[in-house]
Amino acid sequence: MTFTLFTYGTLIRGSYGWPQGKPAMLEGYERIPNPIWIAHGHKPEKAVKTVVPKDGASVDGVLFDVPDNEKRMIDMIDGYEGEYYKRTKVTVKVDGQPVKAWVYVGLTQVEYDAKMAAWEARQTAWRIKHGLNGKNNDGWMTFDPKTGRSE
Repeated sequence: MTFTLFTYGTLIRGSYGWPQGKPAMLEGYERIPNPIWIAHGHKPEKAVKTVVPKDGASVDGVLFDVPDNEKRMIDMIDGYEGEYYKRTKVTVKVDGQPVKAWVYVGLTQVEYDAKMAAWEARQTAWRIKHGLNGKNNDGWMTFDPKTGRSE
């Protein structure tokens, strides 16, 4: 059994030692600069890319069949991409034939905000559990991106 992954950006290089990928096309999506990166101050031309649904659009990429013995790499990628992307099951075309695959699709701002709120809640619960009043008074500084100050 293999794990089939469609890549369209930095993962397209297949630098994980996977077998050679196959050219593929993802229909119904477009490739754009990641809006969350832009919201965090990156210039659009420097922002990493993501794919978002769009009727009539398509994205060229590479399809990799990741062998079972390399699935730990998928866990690593999930961890790395997890802050800004979600792994989504799609159908891509290879030589005109449909193939089921996974692709990393950018989170919307609402999804990202919800993910960050859940992370903050877990951090607060951990602090309370360890007697730290639920505040960031555990010796670590908190950086506020709005003010640019550490507290």
